[in-house]
Amino acid sequence: MAVSTNDEAKAILLKHYHLSGTLKELDSRQDHNYLVDTGAKRFILKLCVSEYGLPELEAQVSALQHLRSKPGVPRVPSVIPTTEGETIILLAIR
Repeated sequence: MAVSTNDEAKAILLKHYHLSGTLKELDSRQDHNYLVDTGAKRFILKLCVSEYGLPELEAQVSALQHLRSKPGVPRVPSVIPTTEGETIILLAIR
């Protein structure tokens, strides 16, 4: 997947999360990661390349959710579901 502009990432964020704000692309070796600042909260929008298989993405989500459930673990990001309740969505982007 290739996201060519912040505008495309903003459109994904609005359509699937009903969030808007300023986006700053973060350095990444293979994904497109954006720091999203809504003014009230900050999030990371992670857009993965198509070379990832669904099992790898599911494992990442599962690991984050498992770590968040353990007491005493340092801060771990929350996985925020889409407005449809999905933690992973597959999109075709030009």
